[in-house]
Amino acid sequence: MKYPIGIQEFDKIREGGYVYVDKTRQVFSLTHEGGVYFLGRPRRFGKSLLISTLENYYLGKKELFEGLDIYELETEWKTYPVFRIDFGQGNYADSGNLDQVLNMYLSKWEKAYHVGNTADTTSYSLRLGNILEAAHQQTGQRAVVLIDEYDKPMLDVMDLDIKVERSGELITLEQYNREVLRGLYTTFKAADKHLQFLMLTGVTKFSQVSMFSGFNQPNDISMSPRYDTICGITEEEMTFDIHSLCTKAARLCYLADQDLALQHTDVSHHRKEQNEMYFTSFELIITTQFTKFMKKVLAQVKAGKKVEGHSSPMFSSEISTLLPKLHDLLLMDGMSQESIQLVVGDIQNTEKMIQKYHKITKFPGVRYEERLWYLIRLYCLASYLVLHFRRVCHVTNSEMTPEEAARLTEWAIQKYISEKDSSEKLELYFSNLQYDNDGKPLNVDQWLQARRELKHLVPQNLLLLFLNSADDVSQLGASLIKVNFTNEEFLKLVDAVAKYQIITQRIRAIEFPEEFEQSLHNEVFYLTVKGRSVNLEELKKSISKMVNLITRKNQWFCVWSVLKHLNLIKHESTFATFAHQMMSIEWFGTIDPRLRFTADNLSDYSRYFNEYDYTEWDEVMFLEKKELYGMTKWSPKLYQNFSSLCARMMQAIWGYSFFC
Repeated sequence: MKYPIGIQEFDKIREGGYVYVDKTRQVFSLTHEGGVYFLGRPRRFGKSLLISTLENYYLGKKELFEGLDIYELETEWKTYPVFRIDFGQGNYADSGNLDQVLNMYLSKWEKAYHVGNTADTTSYSLRLGNILEAAHQQTGQRAVVLIDEYDKPMLDVMDLDIKVERSGELITLEQYNREVLRGLYTTFKAADKHLQFLMLTGVTKFSQVSMFSGFNQPNDISMSPRYDTICGITEEEMTFDIHSLCTKAARLCYLADQDLALQHTDVSHHRKEQNEMYFTSFELIITTQFTKFMKKVLAQVKAGKKVEGHSSPMFSSEISTLLPKLHDLLLMDGMSQESIQLVVGDIQNTEKMIQKYHKITKFPGVRYEERLWYLIRLYCLASYLVLHFRRVCHVTNSEMTPEEAARLTEWAIQKYISEKDSSEKLELYFSNLQYDNDGKPLNVDQWLQARRELKHLVPQNLLLLFLNSADDVSQLGASLIKVNFTNEEFLKLVDAVAKYQIITQRIRAIEFPEEFEQSLHNEVFYLTVKGRSVNLEELKKSISKMVNLITRKNQWFCVWSVLKHLNLIKHESTFATFAHQMMSIEWFGTIDPRLRFTADNLSDYSRYFNEYDYTEWDEVMFLEKKELYGMTKWSPKLYQNFSSLCARMMQAIWGYSFFC
């Protein structure tokens, strides 16, 4: 069991498989019964995790809430523009730090929503108000504002005699920070029509010093019995029960589905041996232990007996089994044989006492019928995990086709270019090139020389492929199936090819600048695919051929799937950004109103269809997922309809080029 020590981001906890105590029923209540809240709690008490949970909820990331209460409670899962300010990381005892932090947030949002930059003005209220209004107009949804540790800029400077100048007058830094924040918060009263939800968290509430005088007093839930457990973990929540175990098992099944999809995109199959080991161990546990236990339970039920629990074996099975394994370690640590025997004797006597006086355990707060049902459910979920590892082993032992390897190699390169960590490495590489050129932009000859040097970054066993096919990723990827390589070697190849592609694009930008003049607004599509420049006007023509086949708005998901198959959609693109761009006037905003779509029309299919390339959709697995997760909105014929439409769309654009 993994505990999220030091992790305050909800998405990291859920995606990383860490323990999460479900607070989402209270979150649902909070978000549906009010609009402006304040929550006061001490530091390190779970406030930031709550803010992160609210952020992911309002961003519509439904998949992160699978297995939690809110997943069943929420029926719409809309995507809102979310503005989160975290004052908890800064040191505001230094003059100017508060302004720097606010300018950082506001400038980022002004750029995102194309709001005129007014960083030269001190009116943070005006700037934030313009941003909230623009977000509301552009997305069609009112804004969500989340402010964490709102009071830290004041607490850091309280009672410090630090003077700053404002409008020719010397005032304390405490007074300056207070006035800046109060000015910022006046936004929320004037922008009420653009606000869906507002929450501030902090250690103290400064109502006595007019901190909130700029807008309506928030609903203070700090002492509310209804929300007293919304942060942190209570003793009751620490209690283990069969229901919580089923919830964790369901989450594991969801993660298994995600993992299987990832295995389909792993060109190097670097987890092959690890998957086989997991499958062998897990199958052994389920078939030899859990299955026999379930047979015994069901036999007792048929005999009219109630399964109320059993004497706790945890102490004996954990300690007595563990000690012999630690015997050599204890000797190495200086413990004598006599001391070890005494400890073992004490433990055995303690075990006898526990088994003599320990009462039969019952799952807390759960009726007998529910306990039995949860136990059966747990067995089914565990068996599903065995099936998962069997499928994973099949995937990692199957040979890829040249076409599949080519597509996934291109996908890996695009992902490398766009992801934060790797993109920062690329940025550092290109900054070093310009630095070594005395800070001047490189010319064509210098770029060509830099490109030649890339061969030194490629592992020897992949060098021939790189030299022959660096400018043709499809050929390079297709040839990979003939070579043995590790995941580390593949990543080095991806790094070199990514740099090769970027350098090639910069050379073409110098020689043929007209290729890079795009007339259409774009946030969704890559402008370089397979090392070639994408012409957005030509791409629009291709998409229009697919749109001509659409008869229902949910069929836009097939457009998304085909474009994703062609590696055109950016990794960071969401259904919301896709819908926003496609429904803009310059793209397809004039389409028949009955075919206009939103992100919500596509999100229902993210569960299975969006996890796999459309060429790998499988009817058996589709029906299994439909049944397993109770996807009532999915027609039994949905797989056939979507698969057939994607194939027709691909045929419609076959041979049509959208490259420059």
